[in-house]
Amino acid sequence: MSKASLPFSCPNKDCGAYRGFSRKSDYSLHGYYSGKNFKGLRRRFLCKKCGKTFSETASDLLSYRLKIGHINSKIFDEVTASRSGCEAARRVGVSEHCVRIRLRRMAQFSYLRHSSLVREFRLKEKIVFDGLRNFAKNQFSPNEINHFVLDYSQFILYFNFVPLNRRGTMSPSQRVKNQLIQLHSGRYPKYATRKAIVNAISWITRNTLDLREEISLISDEHYQYRLAVEKDLNSLNIIHRKISSKRGRNFKNALFPVNFLDNMIRKDSSAFARETLCFNKKHSAMVDRYMLFSVRRNYMMPIFS
Repeated sequence: MSKASLPFSCPNKDCGAYRGFSRKSDYSLHGYYSGKNFKGLRRRFLCKKCGKTFSETASDLLSYRLKIGHINSKIFDEVTASRSGCEAARRVGVSEHCVRIRLRRMAQFSYLRHSSLVREFRLKEKIVFDGLRNFAKNQFSPNEINHFVLDYSQFILYFNFVPLNRRGTMSPSQRVKNQLIQLHSGRYPKYATRKAIVNAISWITRNTLDLREEISLISDEHYQYRLAVEKDLNSLNIIHRKISSKRGRNFKNALFPVNFLDNMIRKDSSAFARETLCFNKKHSAMVDRYMLFSVRRNYMMPIFS
């Protein structure tokens, strides 16, 4: 049995260990059991505080009430290996709908766990941030994920999502279709990226820093980044270093952490590849895919391999 399957809390709401066991001596092994919905044996534990017994799946909230709980890790490995949901379903032996809802469930738990861990941080590194451009549903719905990465450890500290209006060169038929979409659904705010950067930096300083401390930021020369830091966040103690995006994107560039992260996610996640048929149909699914990638990148992989 792996350490990950050890209980971290008692499922009894009236027990003092409902929020978590303080030490290993608070519970003990209480035998094994088998079932038709999983392979092998699973353990039962005894809570020494309330005297109730429970199975290891009762404290595993990710797999609780799932008939086939052991396939979560297989689905995670398949999806983070640049395979589509349909291909992952074929390899695991389940339906594509099952893969989709399991990914959503894993992403929800990842949001909660990552945010609780980040709140305990005391930053001692510079923060490098940039936007990752992609699209969901179709190319008339571009979006941007602004990710904030630590300079030395390359830990993905925070990210948020910004929907964008389509721009650039379009054919006459594409221009007409874009106008019809905007008439029907409206346009997204012009300074959505600026507001997203303000919200992200405010969250980071509020949850990981004392407001009296100094925060060092590194980004490219995007005008909305500059407006967000110099005008909207001028009350904070921020040192903002701007690097030209035309500089060579090698390890000597100060923007290397986010540039390298962009390369990794476009390689390891099929939804973020440049030319792909595996693009997400919804914005929420794209954010979930990014969250799962960040979990693998932050907690399961070395910086370089």
